[in-house]
Amino acid sequence: ARDFLRMKRDVDKLEESTLTQYRRIFDLHILPQIPEATKIADIKPALVKRILAGVTGDSARLMTYVLLDSIFKAAKFEQLLAINPMDFIRKPKNAPTPAGIVTPEIYHAILEKIKGTQTEYIFKFAWDTGLRRGEIIALRWSDFDQENGRIHVTKSRKRGAQEYEGAPKTQSGIRIVTLTDAAMKNLLAWKKVLAEKLLSMGIRLSDDDYIFRALNDITIPMPLITLTQVFWRLKKQLDLPADIRFHSFRHTHATLLAEQEISAKKIQVR
Repeated sequence: ARDFLRMKRDVDKLEESTLTQYRRIFDLHILPQIPEATKIADIKPALVKRILAGVTGDSARLMTYVLLDSIFKAAKFEQLLAINPMDFIRKPKNAPTPAGIVTPEIYHAILEKIKGTQTEYIFKFAWDTGLRRGEIIALRWSDFDQENGRIHVTKSRKRGAQEYEGAPKTQSGIRIVTLTDAAMKNLLAWKKVLAEKLLSMGIRLSDDDYIFRALNDITIPMPLITLTQVFWRLKKQLDLPADIRFHSFRHTHATLLAEQEISAKKIQVR
């Protein structure tokens, strides 16, 4: 397992966040099912089926299958086995539940609940731009082109063994997002509030500083999990639909653009 993960890291250049998920799958679902000192050539389809059957949740089961498939393909390439047991295993189905849409009624109810807080500025920014959670909290003021009303998205906060910053989810994730007048007004208003708060602490706002900060300490970056936790609490307080989550702002933004008859290609690029 360690050799395989080392190879995926060094040769395939997998992200640390993906490697962390793989390690978790190894520890939780795969290694406990395999007797010690078992050689990879001795693993039969029956054991693989037993491993997959013991995984709870469609998403986790599919990821376990993908990891096992990658392992056995690599082993066959290295001539460690003659027959790949995965050839006799059907790929599990996974139908992920799409994030719901934040209706204007839900949006305004949320804003009313968080009025006057940093979270209000963040949620408005998410509504107006459609950026991912990790992209939003990785933004620095140097990424904000105030003169041309644009945001340069070049990084995303991710979670591995620890949080770190890496490239966006896909290569096309590196992009320039044009801001609406409302988004510009919101961001400039937050910049003024933040600068005043920092100045009261004897700190001058810098272009290298993160745009959004930890809710309980504005001198440090916002942890990745914060927006998920905040939204979960709001969802509970407001009794929002089960399929609504922070990522719903992204889906909602795309829907709003489509309703303005903007082409699907332009929406995809944005």
